[in-house]
Amino acid sequence: MSDVYKSANPPVSPSRRRRKYDEHCPSPNGRASCQRCGSKIAKDSIRVAIQAQYESTAPGRYPVWRKKHYHEACVTPETIQQLLLGSEGKKRKNSGSSSSAAFNGNKTAVSSGKRAKLDIANEQVQQQPRGKQLNPKIRKRLERELRSLRSTFARRLGYDEECKIFPNDALRDILLKLPSNEAELMKCRNIKEKRCRYYGSSILQVVRSCLWTKHEVIVLDGTMGEAAASSASGTRRGGTTAADAVLDSEEDSDDDIVVGATVSVEDIVSNRLREAEERGEVFEVE
Repeated sequence: MSDVYKSANPPVSPSRRRRKYDEHCPSPNGRASCQRCGSKIAKDSIRVAIQAQYESTAPGRYPVWRKKHYHEACVTPETIQQLLLGSEGKKRKNSGSSSSAAFNGNKTAVSSGKRAKLDIANEQVQQQPRGKQLNPKIRKRLERELRSLRSTFARRLGYDEECKIFPNDALRDILLKLPSNEAELMKCRNIKEKRCRYYGSSILQVVRSCLWTKHEVIVLDGTMGEAAASSASGTRRGGTTAADAVLDSEEDSDDDIVVGATVSVEDIVSNRLREAEERGEVFEVE
């Protein structure tokens, strides 16, 4: 045995009988020496620690495992691939409460029970309706636009009650589910086939105009759409920049597609009534 184990603060502690995991990580200190070049491994530099078994010279002693440290550049890539690395969340025996500790986003230790509660909370957030994840300012704006749409339809059609267009419970359900097509819209309360045929396209157009900007960025609280994954100067999928993608989308855009707040509620209602007049469609009160 080496005299290094007789020191008060040895750089490496031996492990009896069982093989421990190798390491491929930043060096926590600068005390270990590389077995290949002999120089010290600087702190925070990437090092490779390989477990090697040594036979004990003392009678009745078991063989011990000792780590042999190397610079990352002093070992071959094949050796790094063959390292026996332990998983990050693997529990170690006889380590007390710290064995089940995990880490949250702030790199603070979290017990296994609390970790399970955090996982459940994250799943509940992901399972929430889209309206629950909506930015409060955008939600207020969408509610104002839908109420304005309802009142405009009622005024243009000569109805005394706005709820004849769609009732308040339908409005609340639309704000909660944020439908993107007629099938999803008909799943909202009191939005049946006739009401969806009369006002469905206008409702969906208002929802899209409030939720999506011209660059196809969905305005959810804390989350962005795929088009917002990169900034205006960043590179998108396919190697094109965001600015080029916006220019291409503006050149190839269809005039019938309305995104952003480019069309007012009055225009949406006027266009819908004009289409109904051309088709000879008559709006009936449900």
